[in-house]
Amino acid sequence: MKSEKIKIGDWVRLLIVGFNEYNEPPYMVEDIDGDEYTVVQKEKFYKHKIKVKKEKLVKLWLTKQ
Repeated sequence: MKSEKIKIGDWVRLLIVGFNEYNEPPYMVEDIDGDEYTVVQKEKFYKHKIKVKKEKLVKLWLTKQ
């Protein structure tokens, strides 16, 4: 599979131990500053924001049904 660039608005998963439990929603890329990506996870009124390197992200592929 061809690796595409991650851009603002893409849905991603974090490759960090302790993140992304079974039923947690994915993160959305909010900002890119060089090699540092700011991602945010929203769940009702809760918002979790974290800055990570590209190596810690996996882009999610959405398929049309």
